[in-house]
Amino acid sequence: MEAKATAKYVRISPRKMRRSVDLIRGRHVDDARRVLTLTQLGPNRTLVKVLDSAVANAEQKNARTRARRCGGSVPGRRAGPPGSAGGPAT
Repeated sequence: MEAKATAKYVRISPRKMRRSVDLIRGRHVDDARRVLTLTQLGPNRTLVKVLDSAVANAEQKNARTRARRCGGSVPGRRAGPPGSAGGPAT
């Protein structure tokens, strides 16, 4: 499964970030996390956070797809008409 996560407004030059991203591109999550912790490049701490976010996004997307297929509700989402927050009107 492929997931996507972005980090905005990070104060690291794109060239430095690209060096770290190229090390983990195409690897499995555990292997990528291991590479990031063992190499001592500046953006690695930020990339670990983005990697964890991408994993969480993939898990959430998988849960939504599974619930939609089974006809159940997605945990953490309220039932109701589109656009309603489920709370009292103000």
